[in-house]
Amino acid sequence: MTRVLTSQFSLRVSGRTNLPPLGAVVLVANHASMADAFVIDRIVRRRSRYLVDKTLYMHWYFPMLAWAYDVIPVSRGREFEAVRNCVFSLRKKIPLVIFPEGQLSETGQMAALRDGAGMIAKRAGVPIVPIALVNTHEAWPPSTYFPRAKEIRVVIAPPIKPSDSSGHDMLTEAMKTVRSALNG
Repeated sequence: MTRVLTSQFSLRVSGRTNLPPLGAVVLVANHASMADAFVIDRIVRRRSRYLVDKTLYMHWYFPMLAWAYDVIPVSRGREFEAVRNCVFSLRKKIPLVIFPEGQLSETGQMAALRDGAGMIAKRAGVPIVPIALVNTHEAWPPSTYFPRAKEIRVVIAPPIKPSDSSGHDMLTEAMKTVRSALNG
């Protein structure tokens, strides 16, 4: 499914060697397009899980995507259950993809971040790999049903290893790297 949905895009990937070939990792990226998860799935090239807002299940197509992409749903008031499932997956060495903005950007600009990705990485003791997705908003704007033929640039930054810093600090550092790649 990923190949079909990303066939319109020309992907230019830099930093691919920053993706660990094995083991658990939290992948964090900006979220400006419906294309984002598909692009990440295409470049990671191994089974990953995605943390998603449970309200997406209201869309007719989402249950099929949730099954195909092995999502971990999170709903308000049940965040602890989602965190537990994320840590469990990471301990099984399955990468976890999180969009720390918590929602799709309507404008393509990064929104305020939620701390969940950093807290999950810290709790599981795994690194965070920042991924900047450049031009996905233009390639598949939120207001359209189908993607456009565009070049998408993907910048994968070096992993940020868990240390004595907080999960919040890990995430802040990761997303600062993403912002820098988006702006330059």
